Amino acid sequence: MQTKLIKFLSGIILSIGIALFILVKFYLRKLNFENNIIVFILGIAPNFLFALFTSTALASEYFRIKKQKREKFDRDYKLLLVGIFLILILEEFFPFFSGSKVTDIYDIFASLVGILIGYLFYSIIIKRY
Repeated sequence: MQTKLIKFLSGIILSIGIALFILVKFYLRKLNFENNIIVFILGIAPNFLFALFTSTALASEYFRIKKQKREKFDRDYKLLLVGIFLILILEEFFPFFSGSKVTDIYDIFASLVGILIGYLFYSIIIKRY
């Protein structure tokens, strides 16, 4: 029963993440805010949200794997997170999705924090189940 709840919550988290990503990326960032803190947060939000919600969505796949194959999934999950992080770093230096011409160390840091929080979520799941 608890695994169904976690799957459900993961789906809700992913849905909220996608909605927030779209809201920030395509609407809020285009507004002119005078507060520098808000501008900064909106600047790093897409990277953070993408990293967080991608890693969280992947973590929910843990329950679809049979118990015998969970160790392999654990290794693959960690490799996927490293791959996602490397892609996000490459995107900062050589934009192929966003078209942004600015390399921002804060975006890289936000991506790392998002992935680490997603991994923390995953770690909590595997310790409990």
